Amino acid sequence: RFYPERFAIGGDTTWASILKEGSTTGHYLPFGAGPRVCIGTGFAMMEATLAMKQMVRRFSLRPCKGSMPEPDALITLRPSPFKVRIVP
Repeated sequence: RFYPERFAIGGDTTWASILKEGSTTGHYLPFGAGPRVCIGTGFAMMEATLAMKQMVRRFSLRPCKGSMPEPDALITLRPSPFKVRIVP
């Protein structure tokens, strides 16, 4: 039988309690972390890149009205979050 309580911190199994305790090492990563990392990570990332490439070839991304990207300088220069629409 599966008893999720055995993994709980202080008997509480909610994500809020786990995040509050600060012991999130490897808990919320899609492919895990450390010595038990998912063996399909590389394949999944390559598959996602190819899927994105196909979408970019078929559609154009245009900024929504009133939502233009602005430079955000941290360690590197990147655009601040902005909304886009997908145009065929």
